[in-house]
Amino acid sequence: MTHAATADYMSPRVGFFSHDYSTDATTNLDVKPATAASVAKSTAIVNIARLCAQGSMALTRLVAPSIATQPSARTYQLVFQHAFFDSFPSAFAELDAMRSDDTEIQGLISNFIAASDLPFKARLATRLSELVEAYREDFEGRVFSADSLRSLLEFLESSPQLKYPTLTVTPNGCLYASWKQGRDHIFSIQFLETYEARFVVLRPNPRHAGRVLQLSGKTTTDGILEAVSTYSVSDWAFA
Repeated sequence: MTHAATADYMSPRVGFFSHDYSTDATTNLDVKPATAASVAKSTAIVNIARLCAQGSMALTRLVAPSIATQPSARTYQLVFQHAFFDSFPSAFAELDAMRSDDTEIQGLISNFIAASDLPFKARLATRLSELVEAYREDFEGRVFSADSLRSLLEFLESSPQLKYPTLTVTPNGCLYASWKQGRDHIFSIQFLETYEARFVVLRPNPRHAGRVLQLSGKTTTDGILEAVSTYSVSDWAFA
């Protein structure tokens, strides 16, 4: 397979370099610094590493030291060997595969359907499957957090008095459940990957018309209902 690309970088402090490379065993890199020659060499190495981090190439070793090709213009040439990531397993590709693997999530949903006695389990499983696909579309094929899903399911199983919640997913992959009645009765929980949860409760203030009582906090999932008990979320969140 033939590869060809150009990478250009400009920095007011460091300078500019342009790198053209292909599948040759060695590659020449011309560095045109805005500062001293010593900085030019280190800058070249830093930006070669940046190319490697982007998954474009892998630097194996320097073949020759830097050579002053145009002293007056302070242009230096680095010659190095490289290998392309498509010739061996890429750590970036492996990481992407892990992020897109929904095996654990699908297993959690299947086990939930098989074992749960919740009356809305089928509806909940359908919604979770929809969220898996929606998250894939919005975030380049990735899946949301299996740990967050596990926390949600364990919380619902331990709180069978709750009604079916509205479910969404935050951009960082955590599931978010809400129980609402109109615009002034809200109980919402974000299930974190650490088996903790952030919660918020909004409801009218019975002592002051037009004002709102608000409670928010963070606790372990098994302490959420106790933490919000004084706000009577059972008035709208319980069946």
